[in-house]
Amino acid sequence: MNALGVTVLAHALLGVARADEESPLRTQGTDCSENAVPIAGSTGFENARHAFRTTGQTYSATSYAERNLFKHSADDEVQGDASYDFFQMIKAATVPTMETRAGTEPLCPAGYAVAMRPVDVQAVAFGVSFHKGAWGGFYASSVAYGNTAMPNNAVRGMLLFAQPIYAATTLMLAPLARNGLSTQEGASSFALDWVAGATYTHRLFGLRAGYAGSRGFYANLVDTRAGFFFSGLLGGADRAGGLFSYMKLGVDRLRANKLVKGAGLSTLYFRDLPYGLQPSPAAPADALAEGGRLQTVHLAQQNIAGVVDLEAAYGIRPTGFLQQAILGVHSPHYVVGRKGRGPETGFVWNVRGGLVNIPAQAVYGLEGGQAASFKTELGAAFDTGGEEGGRAVGALLVNDPELLALYPYAVNAVTVRLHVDGSF
Repeated sequence: MNALGVTVLAHALLGVARADEESPLRTQGTDCSENAVPIAGSTGFENARHAFRTTGQTYSATSYAERNLFKHSADDEVQGDASYDFFQMIKAATVPTMETRAGTEPLCPAGYAVAMRPVDVQAVAFGVSFHKGAWGGFYASSVAYGNTAMPNNAVRGMLLFAQPIYAATTLMLAPLARNGLSTQEGASSFALDWVAGATYTHRLFGLRAGYAGSRGFYANLVDTRAGFFFSGLLGGADRAGGLFSYMKLGVDRLRANKLVKGAGLSTLYFRDLPYGLQPSPAAPADALAEGGRLQTVHLAQQNIAGVVDLEAAYGIRPTGFLQQAILGVHSPHYVVGRKGRGPETGFVWNVRGGLVNIPAQAVYGLEGGQAASFKTELGAAFDTGGEEGGRAVGALLVNDPELLALYPYAVNAVTVRLHVDGSF
């Protein structure tokens, strides 16, 4: 949500309590909420801007479609899938602000002239796909936004959970923006992306190709038997000197249990994507050793004995380090195979924990070190009348390795997610 949207919604929520005295909705500092100016040049300010840009890049429509819409099977009947995802990171960064009204308002005393304010980031995505026989199509859109948090936590919470409603219409009408839409001013931002295209599924391979509103031409090629794949976005504004603005290569959910009973699904891939503020074209290639691109290698052995996952990742750039070592336990059939999960109903859950390494990165003011990682997901699977049914899952994450790789300054930030999908 941009700064104007935040201000309008804040006025609506606070309109019922305009008295000078403190109240549950108007605590001390509330009157400082609208004129707090982020102090440019500070580490916190740059971290906030990096968080906004990273959210727009990582939670793009293309990566969302890849994770949630592509199935490796063909059927003569018309089949479809739809999904919705809401992501919210509370206190992704902290930014120093200067309050011009401090000392002039009853609930904005002089002590609030300079304050450290948290910054929240959110992303909402929607996607739908269909196929009849070998041919099909897909559409996905995503909107990412962030802003300096309101001083009052009750109002802050209401604003955060109201923003997915604000984004709903935007997701449907994203192609009207043609080349996507991205704005960033001070410590607030808004990024819109969409992708649409066609799919073809052969008994030996699957091909998906389309156009991404803000990044260029997208293609995904997969071997339907073993799961070897390549995905890439050709062109776009975030290439940072490379041919692709986004690239992923590896093997996805290889059925190792065909070789060893109970071994589960094996995944190994290399990923390269834009990372925060991009180097200037005039600067040497290594001028920003800690920026420009994020390159990681991921290894996962999932669904061991149907309920256990082991995951590890190694960061190549911006610096070499063992990113994560994670152990997970989940309900049977929680991990979805490449050809889908099949119909299921009932309670589903997933618990993950382990260690994540955070390398020292002076550009973010980080000394580095290790942090405990925890994630829990709870939800339900239900029958939609489609080929695979549906699933609604809520998640709580602290120090998730993937998120800390993207937001290295967000140590101990609390993240919540809601995901709903279904076939029809």
